[in-house]
Amino acid sequence: MPILRVGKEWHQFDAEKMEIIMLKTILCGLFLALSLPASSFSAQAGTADIVRGPFDVQTLTGDPRIQGAAYGWGHYWVSGAGYDIYNPEFMIHKFDMDGNYVASYPQEVGTTGLGNYDLEIDEATNTMWGAYDGGNVSIYSYSPGSGGLYGGQTRTTPAVHGFAGFTRDPNSGLFYFYSYFINEITVLSPDLNYVVDYLPTSSEIYGLSWSENTNTLWAVQGEGYVRAIELDPFSGVETGRRFDIELPNTFRAGGCDIYDDPNNPGSPTLALIAQGCADQLACYDVDSITGTSPDTWPHLPANQQLIAAVYQEGFEDLRATTPSYLQRNSLNPFTNRDEPGALVNSGPSTIASLPAFSGSYCLELGRVLNACEATPVRSGFIVGLDGTNQGDLTLDFKVRSRNKVADTWDGIFVSDDGINWNQVYGPWQTGTGGGTWTTVTGVDLSQAGLASGWFYLLFAYEGELGFDLEGVQIDEIKVNGTWTKPILNIQNTQVGEKPVVELNQAIPYQWVDAAYSTAGFGPFFINGNWLPISPPWTFLNPTIADGNGYAKFDTPKLPTSAMGLEVWMLAASGPFLSNSVNFVIN
Repeated sequence: MPILRVGKEWHQFDAEKMEIIMLKTILCGLFLALSLPASSFSAQAGTADIVRGPFDVQTLTGDPRIQGAAYGWGHYWVSGAGYDIYNPEFMIHKFDMDGNYVASYPQEVGTTGLGNYDLEIDEATNTMWGAYDGGNVSIYSYSPGSGGLYGGQTRTTPAVHGFAGFTRDPNSGLFYFYSYFINEITVLSPDLNYVVDYLPTSSEIYGLSWSENTNTLWAVQGEGYVRAIELDPFSGVETGRRFDIELPNTFRAGGCDIYDDPNNPGSPTLALIAQGCADQLACYDVDSITGTSPDTWPHLPANQQLIAAVYQEGFEDLRATTPSYLQRNSLNPFTNRDEPGALVNSGPSTIASLPAFSGSYCLELGRVLNACEATPVRSGFIVGLDGTNQGDLTLDFKVRSRNKVADTWDGIFVSDDGINWNQVYGPWQTGTGGGTWTTVTGVDLSQAGLASGWFYLLFAYEGELGFDLEGVQIDEIKVNGTWTKPILNIQNTQVGEKPVVELNQAIPYQWVDAAYSTAGFGPFFINGNWLPISPPWTFLNPTIADGNGYAKFDTPKLPTSAMGLEVWMLAASGPFLSNSVNFVIN
């Protein structure tokens, strides 16, 4: 009869006894779940410490389709399908604990599919299992003498939809087999002949592993991202413990395995495959989860915002710099963490054949040029602006959209807290090929009561293809408002008196300036702007407006020699000029 291990003892069983075994397994599992410390099921998300790696398991093997992973007999083992789906090699590759390639061995699989998706090892019996399409399991034997791996048989199990994640509870001998097609975990008996349970799960899984420390399952999931999550093995429900994999150029999950690592004593280590450019093996301490996933667009400008109503940007001077009033965000849409593949370019055009609307520079949002894989990215260009006392604000800009389809974070958004975003324009319109520049005017930035004080203006993009195929270009940004002009008032213009020079309706808590001239009223043009007093000018000491926008300048007494002079005076609050005042000293 087949053998079942319960705890550390081995027992014979037959089909008629399966019901009793299932009941004992459920009761044992319930006891284990109830006896776990509360922290084991507390909600935690963030990142975890790397114990070993990451190791490139693709380049050395010449195998770009690395799927499964397992640790055993002092080595890491990974499974691959081969160079391409038409000429699969179906190999299992062996690496030492420093990531050095050792050898490759043929898989015991059929002639279709992607080979072993996930691996499992039992060192005590020198056995390795590999799961693949159709609920099939390949069984291998390990030779302690030669260190080699040998195929023995292929088993077809009742898990007919079996696919991807695969692991084994060494205490009960039960196998856990995830099915991508029906989104559930099939629990199989130790002889792989019977279905013990079905565990529906909302998690899309590529790798499964059993943790003996907590008697829980760990899974690796992700398309466009890679994340490790903990599951209750008796319900398939997430416990709340999870962490994101922050490796560059990775975009899909693979197999995984939990093992004891000398570099991480007393804590389980999770080895996993992160597929990308190239496929990598990395090992994490699952008890070191720290931090939480950030809110969308975590990089916000400092509180040194520009005056909204006069903000203009043609990107000719900005180029690749990042002043304090703006921030770039390049994100993975699933984890809200920085994504090296996202493009937020404010320099020269990335595509030589697609120049800026004017000049040589523009804003470009998309995925990096010639991206290695069509995976989603989010790009965000955020400007911090001050709309205080500037009335209803509107936005003008030029845009060219290339082969774009609508996504969640396409268009222009405003927010007063950096967390809740209100879309004011979008999604970006579909364009073909190089697209054409379109002029957009009068976009209302004051929707839903926003943009009446300090606020954030976001140009956002979400997409999958490289910028040579898809993206958005933006140029000539201009924010318009209706600022209430500062009011200049002057009293006491007699010889021997100190004139009273006051400014109302200035920008609260900002510096204000005042200057006077005896050369005339103007007009005088400087840098394309008209000033109502002519040079030369004499400036008063600058001062700061109070919270009500009131400022008073320190002035000297008017000398006797100034008798009869005609004076023209003007003040400025930020970029806004006051009325001009004309008087004669008497």
